[in-house]
Amino acid sequence: MKTYAGVGSRRTLERGARAAGGRWPGFSGYKNGRLEHPSAEAVRVAASLHPVRKLIARNGHQVLGAGMDDPVVMVVCWTPDGAETGGTGQAIRLASRLGVPVVNLKRPGALEG
Repeated sequence: MKTYAGVGSRRTLERGARAAGGRWPGFSGYKNGRLEHPSAEAVRVAASLHPVRKLIARNGHQVLGAGMDDPVVMVVCWTPDGAETGGTGQAIRLASRLGVPVVNLKRPGALEG
């Protein structure tokens, strides 16, 4: 699980992952890593999707991991309008470009089917 959320959101996601039998810090080598700055590759990818690349580059790591080479299986998110908004929108655009399914919990029926 890769998260980039506020502390409370991250803890909630990790508790849910643990309850579902997923990974959490300390489980099978999973580390609660923290990237202080986006990589040069993240900035390059961000530039292809958004004009303010330095501010939004970190979102590439949400989808592609620290090395920008390990895509997630799915993106689960929530945006205020159910659309590609803000930094989360950057992660949604990148995931969509890569064919990674996106579930935006703000959208009606997001958890159905």
